[in-house]
Amino acid sequence: MQYAKCLPASSTFIRAGIKIASNDGIGATLKAENCLNYRTAPKPNTKVAITGAFSYSGRYITELLQRDTNIKEIRNLTNHPNRNIGKSNHLSQELDGGLDKNQIKVYPLQFDNHYDLVQSLEGIDVLYCTFWTRFLEDSNPEEQHPALAKVKRLVDAAAEAKVSRLIYISHTQPDPSSEVKYIQGKALAEEYIRTKMPSYGFIRPCCLFGDSPDESIVVNNTAYLMRRLPLMIFPGNPNEVHFQPVHVRDLAEMAVDLANATDELDGSSPNIALDAVGPEKLKFSEFVGLIRKNLNLWCWVMPTFSNLTGGLPVGLVSRLTSPINYLLDDTFVDAEDLSILVSDIACSELNPLEGSSVWGKRLFSEWLKENKDELGRSYINSYQRYYDVKT
Repeated sequence: MQYAKCLPASSTFIRAGIKIASNDGIGATLKAENCLNYRTAPKPNTKVAITGAFSYSGRYITELLQRDTNIKEIRNLTNHPNRNIGKSNHLSQELDGGLDKNQIKVYPLQFDNHYDLVQSLEGIDVLYCTFWTRFLEDSNPEEQHPALAKVKRLVDAAAEAKVSRLIYISHTQPDPSSEVKYIQGKALAEEYIRTKMPSYGFIRPCCLFGDSPDESIVVNNTAYLMRRLPLMIFPGNPNEVHFQPVHVRDLAEMAVDLANATDELDGSSPNIALDAVGPEKLKFSEFVGLIRKNLNLWCWVMPTFSNLTGGLPVGLVSRLTSPINYLLDDTFVDAEDLSILVSDIACSELNPLEGSSVWGKRLFSEWLKENKDELGRSYINSYQRYYDVKT
């Protein structure tokens, strides 16, 4: 298989596990020593569209795009046009300027109206797709993830509108045969994009953390419970599975670089996937241990694994946590979340030696030290945050 080329060492491409999609959809892992050069500047007068330009990862991608003078137009495909960006996310703390909503054209994200969806993408050069949904409650467990059909409709519209390149936010280690519907759905979305789009790139994160605890829902809510519980049950051995959170700024930089990547020799854009992960590939026990140490807590994770019996079934542990979900009026963790952890797919497939020079640059351990006083002080309801549901 032909190896992909990648970007100079100053680029975020060298900070992520890199794969090139072959004709059969299976990637070949690319190490830093195999790299040649790609140019990353966008073409002048580039028009881009992004799903959820005012949402979480979309905000950071959008701010990078607004700072680029080669970007002529930004369109926001959303069902929440009046979403408040707010100041709590510290968007301009590191990047100058912040978001200017007045310079962004807003279009409804109408998955059930193919014609309008195509019209909203007419003339677009690059589409960033951040859309997905977490929960499965309204779907048959035997069916595919409910968000997959909507992503396919968006891809169909992009293809018909002749969008040149699509950047899709996926997940680490996607697998079309996975029993985890979230992971299976992401993999099938990648496969569909390969068959429909002339050019594409896949960004594969697992857990995101942001500039503040308020933007780091998984980490913050874990710390919230650790401040209040003496023990947390894990369905397996937390010393044998990994967790690799990435800062949302690293993810945004990777996405924009991937969108702009061009071969300096022939002008083509590479069809590759990036493991958008942080520089620290932690065992899950180490992840919890860092929170416990920095926040000076006593909560411990109790493994349920033994050589004789294995671990407690994921479904059983999920049911044991249901009282927590009830008290929080939210879903802190479900069976899908636990399955991702125990399957050891919330991380890059590269080992630390291979990935040390190519993963994200912002350290989760340093972020914990900076945010330890505020982390976990209050709970962030995921239904309210992601779906505007009043609980």
